[in-house]
Amino acid sequence: MSKRVGMLFSAKPNNAQLAVEHLKNNSELYWTTTFKIKGCNYSLPAIGLMHIKGDKVRYKCKIIDIREFKPFDYDNPAKNPEPWRNGYHNMPAVKRTTFVITEMLDFSYGTKNLVKVSGIRVKRPPQKHTRVYIPLREEI
Repeated sequence: MSKRVGMLFSAKPNNAQLAVEHLKNNSELYWTTTFKIKGCNYSLPAIGLMHIKGDKVRYKCKIIDIREFKPFDYDNPAKNPEPWRNGYHNMPAVKRTTFVITEMLDFSYGTKNLVKVSGIRVKRPPQKHTRVYIPLREEI
């Protein structure tokens, strides 16, 4: 059986909670990163493992699209929590990517227990994103 590859990325606790609450009443969430992904090395839908800063991986996300950041995407209340809609028009799009997330499930897993596709264990939470193997159910 081949191992599934996913994306490990970090989030602030308050942003993760806003995202979870948003998805309770909306079908999509536009999550904008502080980094740019050049080309897409992920088959979609992709699995995202969200590391909560100061903690560990807390959510497994279903990412149905990885797209170029566009500030006007934040005008739609169905795509973003209200606190996120202010200020995005002034952000530089050069170093940003948007994940279209449709699901965030509780998934408690030690970030340093994950293994990168290079075969090396994750040593610290990523500043951008890291390709990792998704743990099998029996490893959780």
